[in-house]
Amino acid sequence: MSDFLSINMQAIGVVNQQLFARICHPINPPSTNSNKDIIDSYALSDGEIERELQRITGDKLVFIGLGLGELVDAVLSQNPYRSIVIIDQDLYFVRYFLSKYDVRKQLLSGKLQLVTGADIIDHQKYFDRKLFQLIDHPRFIHKLNYIHRLLDRPPSEFGYCIVFDGELFVKDVVDGLFDNGYGVVLLDAERISVEELSYSIKHIKPKYIFCINYRHGLISISDEFDIPVVCWEIDPSTDFVIEDRGNSENFFLFTYNRENLPYYVEATLKNVKYMPLATNPKRHSRRSSEQKSDTSEKYLADISFVGASMVLQGEILLTRFIEQYQKH
Repeated sequence: MSDFLSINMQAIGVVNQQLFARICHPINPPSTNSNKDIIDSYALSDGEIERELQRITGDKLVFIGLGLGELVDAVLSQNPYRSIVIIDQDLYFVRYFLSKYDVRKQLLSGKLQLVTGADIIDHQKYFDRKLFQLIDHPRFIHKLNYIHRLLDRPPSEFGYCIVFDGELFVKDVVDGLFDNGYGVVLLDAERISVEELSYSIKHIKPKYIFCINYRHGLISISDEFDIPVVCWEIDPSTDFVIEDRGNSENFFLFTYNRENLPYYVEATLKNVKYMPLATNPKRHSRRSSEQKSDTSEKYLADISFVGASMVLQGEILLTRFIEQYQKH
């Protein structure tokens, strides 16, 4: 533990013992690359920092995305008495920041607050632009749009859903849930600890948990927390369901491959359905409308098959679809 991490953690232990314990839990880095590669990927140049500083004019600041923390450090260097809230779900970057910069005084005084993981659902108040200036981290803008969509409105009357991040189609699932009125919280279950995952589920109290592709532990989660877990299998899984134990009453699996059904039945799964892959026509509509191209019509489609490795299967399914459509 570095000297800065040690003294900063002592300060956090004074003001928030629960956060102290969560930061101490194991967390995997955002990639399998070396620490240097991660730093190179997320570091801001001096020019980028200078441009961001010119935009920051308020005294009450909310940073959406922490990155490596150099922008927050630059702001504190200008004025150590500014009130700063950092909202970043990734405990890896929170820990990196605490190990690199001495912010114990700001933490103890309450001038610097850390909001991470599942706690983000409690902090809609920080999205009041009349009171706070919001600063999106330049490296994370594409990932932070969903946080704005989650927090930039009152809590959903339908409740929250957890979506496990890190796979294809996650954005489509998130968009679909938002469009149907749910609040959505993304969690990277492959990187956070079992303790952090358990804390997140208990704190969020989701109506559903969604996952792209099967992974070990999903059945146990649905059983232990008595929450419906919905899995959309879009690729061959390297994890085997038959090795999981637990009651699968609350586990629902939709697979792209009809041939997988007997295997799942053998694994005693109670809720398994075949569902062929398709793309999201709204995604194409939104993209083409943004482009405002004369050729935008070619991007619109009610149903599209995806996956270059499934061309033959796509042709077969299209033929079957047309046959069934003509019958009805």
